[in-house]
Amino acid sequence: MSSVVFFIGILFGLVFNKVAFKIIEQKKEDSGSRRSKFLCLFSGLMTGLLYLCVYLKFGVDLQFLIGLLLASLSVIIAHTDIFVLIIPNKVLVVFLPIFIGLRLLYNPEGWWNYPLGAFTGAGFVLLIIFLTRGGMGMGDAKLLFVYGWAIGLDHTIIALIVASILSSIVSILLLLLKILKKKQLIPFGPFLGIGTLVAFFFGTELISAYWHY
Repeated sequence: MSSVVFFIGILFGLVFNKVAFKIIEQKKEDSGSRRSKFLCLFSGLMTGLLYLCVYLKFGVDLQFLIGLLLASLSVIIAHTDIFVLIIPNKVLVVFLPIFIGLRLLYNPEGWWNYPLGAFTGAGFVLLIIFLTRGGMGMGDAKLLFVYGWAIGLDHTIIALIVASILSSIVSILLLLLKILKKKQLIPFGPFLGIGTLVAFFFGTELISAYWHY
């Protein structure tokens, strides 16, 4: 079963790569030249590994399905945000109602926890946008709203913390290597995706470790 899940993940990853670049090409005429076989293969392998990790962690149930959807959304968003700094609404509106429906069916932390996570996460990003006058984008707020519906309040907070730490480390390294210029923005969506997946996989353990520290 593990090999089947991994293979299916690879196939979906290739599809996600193609879908993402269709969106990218609509926004930037020369982006098609950046697509490579290596990137396509990397996308497939990463999606396959993510699908496999979800299966090994949760088995086959509704949480497994939610994990596959989170991995899928994160892969697509990573492509579009890295290449053209866009988190497409057309992608988010596909995933949002699915997450809402699944969480109404399966809500181990109480159904209210998931909309609370969505509005809290999006509200925090909106506050950052207001205070920094553009330090983050509206796409980040909408993305975290969707993620929040999938993982709930506590896990959304963990996702934000992890994403913020990782983005800060990467930004500092890029500045030191002179790859990134001062005041140049880096895409935050991929970090939100990583933070969300970390929270989804290990959030319960991290919360338990924090309260027992």
